[in-house]
Formats: sequence, structure tokens, C-alpha cells
Amino acid sequence: MEALIGSLLVMVWLILMLLWVLTFIGRARRAIARGILAPYHIPLRRFRWGLGLSAVTVFVAIGIVASESPEKQPSASASATAAATPIALMTPAPAVPESAPPEPIPSQGPAYDLAVIQAGHAVDPTDPRVAHFQEVLNMLSRNYGETPQQIADKTVKAQQMLAAKGLDDSIDDIIHAMITAFTAKARVSYADALAGYILLRETGSDKG
Repeated sequence: MEALIGSLLVMVWLILMLLWVLTFIGRARRAIARGILAPYHIPLRRFRWGLGLSAVTVFVAIGIVASESPEKQPSASASATAAATPIALMTPAPAVPESAPPEPIPSQGPAYDLAVIQAGHAVDPTDPRVAHFQEVLNMLSRNYGETPQQIADKTVKAQQMLAAKGLDDSIDDIIHAMITAFTAKARVSYADALAGYILLRETGSDKG
């Protein structure tokens, strides 16, 4: 339909342009003025302007029809793109695997935990340091009347406090000092013994 309208408009435009050109040719101009325009008292100049404006109008209409035709009849590539778009949208993006967080070192008791802290890395449960800390925790538990877990927790806390003050005492250093400091007659608590050790270290005493 658009092609037919476009063809008719082109034909009309050609006729208008032909008539407009004829108004400038001597014999044709006189023939148009006498045979067509004179009976209606239309000046040749007005007729010429009317033809020119009509030709311009038809030319603009031809441009509009030509610009609308591609939009209503999309190309094969556009149709293929439109057909492929829903498929692309429906295809789920590949899932990006999330990096698994590092697995925490499983606790196998306070003696094992102290051995890991002392070593700075995971150790085998059969590591000699585990047996060593189990022995000293049992000894401190009997001396100070607290569970091995309580002794271990307070020892680690004391080491953290010393590290915050710039002192590099190890778990073994602190436990050795607590064994040496214990006296059956004094009966101080483990927390008080640790506090006394921290104070001595702050004042410049040797560790352990």
C-alpha cells in the first residue's frame, strides 16, 4: 500500500514540476496563460507560485512515505535479532561459584587449642605439644581449682593482653610461670596469678 501511494505521489510531483517548468518557456507560458488561466482571471505569477508550493508539499509527502516503509517492513536481520532476543533473555547466566570461606580449625579440647596457638597453625592431634599442654593443664587445674578449659581461656586472654603491650610471651611461657608461681599456702586464684605475672612483665621482669 505504501509503495502505491509513493508511486502516485511521485507521478503528481513530476506533473507539477513539468507544469512549473512550462510557465517559464515562451510559447508554453502564453498557451497556459491564455488557454487555462485567462478564463478564470488567474495571474501567471500566482499560478507559478502555487505550482512550486504544491510540488514542494508533494515532495515532502514522498519523503514521509519513504521513511515509514522500512519501519513497517523490518529487514531480515532485524527480524532475526528480535526473534533471538527472548531466547537470550530466557537463558540464565552461568552461576558464578562463590568462594567457600576457610574452614575453621576444629577444636579437640583446650590442650589441642593451646598447641595450635603455640605452633601458629593446625597440628595433628598426636603432636607432642598436645600431650604436653594436656599434662600442664591438668596440673594447673588441680593447683588452682579450675577446669582445664577455664585455665586455657584465661591463659590465652593473658597472652593477648601482653601482646597488646608489645610483649611476645608464648602460651608455654605463661603456663610455665603459673606453675612456678603456685604455692599451696597462698591459694591465689589463677586470674590473680596471671595479673601478677602481667604486672611483673610490664615492669621489665623476664618472661616465664
